[in-house]
Amino acid sequence: MRSQNVVVLPAIPKEPKNLIFVDCASPEEILLVDDYEKYVHPGQENQWIIVPYFDYPYSDDDLGLGEVLRLLRIRVAS
Repeated sequence: MRSQNVVVLPAIPKEPKNLIFVDCASPEEILLVDDYEKYVHPGQENQWIIVPYFDYPYSDDDLGLGEVLRLLRIRVAS
């Protein structure tokens, strides 16, 4: 089983999150989970897992996290 790490990239207003700056991994080895398309760096769209948009007040029937976990499991297993 290969090792997996979680890296949190801070959002810089109006700047995409460039996966090239993550140490010890190539962009192809990284998945970006985000709800905002403008934060996806050009050319790294295949690494993006779309989170359904969420904002306060949060709904009690929001199932977005469960769906993201399902998608992450699929991508990590492939």
